[in-house]
Amino acid sequence: MNKYIFYIVVFIIIFVFAFIAGNMNIENIAKDIKITDFVSSLIASLSFIIAVYSYDEWLNKKKKDDSYKVAKEYIFKCNT
Repeated sequence: MNKYIFYIVVFIIIFVFAFIAGNMNIENIAKDIKITDFVSSLIASLSFIIAVYSYDEWLNKKKKDDSYKVAKEYIFKCNT
């Protein structure tokens, strides 16, 4: 559960940063907003979250595979 809250917070931070970076004119940010700025910052945020989530899932699977391999080798050595 905490992992998903972290993803949501990171998404919001990246979205805001990308949105502000896309609109460097801070004084007129409310006037100069275009749909392309919104969409590009949304896609950048989602891409980062997908990459972090994919890496996290891969790392968890890798740890499980490694522990299975070690346990299998241990059992094999005990039987010989």
